[in-house]
Amino acid sequence: MYDSSEQFMAAFAAIYLIVFGALYTLLIAWSVVSYIFTSRSLHTIAKRRGIDKPWLAWVPVGNAWILGCISDQYRYFARGQVKNKRKKLVVSEIFALAALVLFLIFYIAIIVNVITAANHDDVSFSAVAPVFGSFISFFLVFYGFIAATIVYSVFYYMALYDLFNSCDPKRCLVYFLVGIFTSYPLPFFLHMCRNKDLGMPPRQEAAQPEITEE
Repeated sequence: MYDSSEQFMAAFAAIYLIVFGALYTLLIAWSVVSYIFTSRSLHTIAKRRGIDKPWLAWVPVGNAWILGCISDQYRYFARGQVKNKRKKLVVSEIFALAALVLFLIFYIAIIVNVITAANHDDVSFSAVAPVFGSFISFFLVFYGFIAATIVYSVFYYMALYDLFNSCDPKRCLVYFLVGIFTSYPLPFFLHMCRNKDLGMPPRQEAAQPEITEE
């Protein structure tokens, strides 16, 4: 028979698995809903404003291009500025994703090297050197990922501010500030703005021409 401590541990493990599973399911569900709301909103805005290939809003990395195009179009027609945010967003997101992949690769390499070193009979320098090498590479890639993510986030929120300003200038600052402090309402803010062009100039139906680098 199980004693009380074993029963407690079994009950605790069962509750933990149930709670963890429920939270993980909610996280996946929220990610799907967020992606659908965001993509649909960007697609609707881009299609109405004549931006080329609005379907890219449904494609990873492509949605960054569409967001940048919306921002560039607003800046060009409303303020006469050329910003090329679409290129900056795509490049910074690609760097961030590449750094994330390398981060995961080095994380796995560290685990493998630690297990290998632990099973080594003699703890010599040759046995533990790969572990230190993996740790150094791990932190270099980690800080690279953080830097790329920060750069992408700066361009992302700048483009998002332009989008909100082009759709609903009166509520733009509220949407933007709430989005900075907590990103969860952003997909719903975008969905609320998707059919508005209150900040766009009269020639909003024209598509932005191809613009070269600044």
